[in-house]
Amino acid sequence: MSAACALLVSMVCFRGPVKQKHEESGLWRSDTMSAPGFKARIFRGDQLLSPDWRQLSEACFEDACVRYHKHCLTTPGEVHCTYSYAWPADDFLHTLEVSADSPENYAAAERAIGLVPPDRPESKQILLALLGIVSALEAAPTCPSRTECWP
Repeated sequence: MSAACALLVSMVCFRGPVKQKHEESGLWRSDTMSAPGFKARIFRGDQLLSPDWRQLSEACFEDACVRYHKHCLTTPGEVHCTYSYAWPADDFLHTLEVSADSPENYAAAERAIGLVPPDRPESKQILLALLGIVSALEAAPTCPSRTECWP
């Protein structure tokens, strides 16, 4: 996974040609990245949700692992997935939404977008293609406090 990032936003790596649109309003920030065939959106707001670590799936690359919840909806002309994820040292979930106009373009997006672990070089990114478990539940499992829901 050594390909360089064309754009690095909130420790999410985008490879290949990509355009960025940034929006901000008091209590939230949003970055939308567009590439041929797909879009991705990173949203950060003031509502920080603690993950229920016991119910999240795990994906790893080399010695780095991320816990995640992935929910997808497929309609004619669009595949849309929401990734809620957390690193071992995180107190809250991060959210990334990815949509594409076809399953083939969605698969390409999953190979072009990677999550960069904290304190690691971008070459250690975990590609979205490795986050393969899809949940039937729309919302990510959360917990009232971080320490109550350790695995």
